[in-house]
Amino acid sequence: MKGKGKIAAALLTACLLSAEAGAHEDYGEQLEGIVIDATMNSVSVVTAQGELLTFPMPEEISLAGGLMLGTPVSVRLENGRATRLSDGAAKPRAQREALAFAGSVRFMAENRSLQGLSSLAAFPLTVRENGGVRTIAAPAELETLDPSLIFPDARREAVLSANLYELREENGRWTLGPEGGPNIMFQRDETGTGFRVTEVN
Repeated sequence: MKGKGKIAAALLTACLLSAEAGAHEDYGEQLEGIVIDATMNSVSVVTAQGELLTFPMPEEISLAGGLMLGTPVSVRLENGRATRLSDGAAKPRAQREALAFAGSVRFMAENRSLQGLSSLAAFPLTVRENGGVRTIAAPAELETLDPSLIFPDARREAVLSANLYELREENGRWTLGPEGGPNIMFQRDETGTGFRVTEVN
C-alpha cells in the first residue's frame, strides 16, 4: 500500500508541474477554492466551476486548521498573484478528508492515469461501459486497459467539472459527476479511516 501511495504522490507532482502557476488576472481580487495539493512552493485549488488553479505559495497564510488538503480557502489576489490564503467563506458539504481524496481522483482523471487510479481503487472494481458491467479483479488488469475505456471524454469531463463544494455522502458513497453517470464513486475503505474508488460508471 505504501508503494501505491508513492505512485499517486508522484503522479500528483507531475500534474502540478504541468499546471500554469503565476498570474490569474481574470479572477479579480479574490477567489474561493478547495485545496487539492500543496508543496513548499505552490498551492493548487479547484473552484466551484471545476477550474484547477496553481499559485506560488503566498507569504501570508491565515487558516484556523492549517494548510491541509481538502480545506476550503479564500485566495486574495494582487495583480493576478496570490498574496494571502484565509479560511473560505463558502463551506463545502463534504468533510475535508473526502474532498482531499476527491482531489486525487480528479488528478488521475485529468491525466487518464490507470496506474494512478489503481492506487486509489478497491478491487474487485466495478466498471460500467456501453450498457454492460465489467468487474476488474486486480490492479494489473486495470493498468493494461486502454485509458480511453476508463476515462472517455464524457466521463473525464464529468469528473473534472464536478463542483467539490456540492460533493456529499449518500448511502455511504461520494459521487464525482452526475448521479446517473458518467461518474466515479468512492467510499470509505475497510478500516473506516481512508477511501477507495469502488465504481466507475
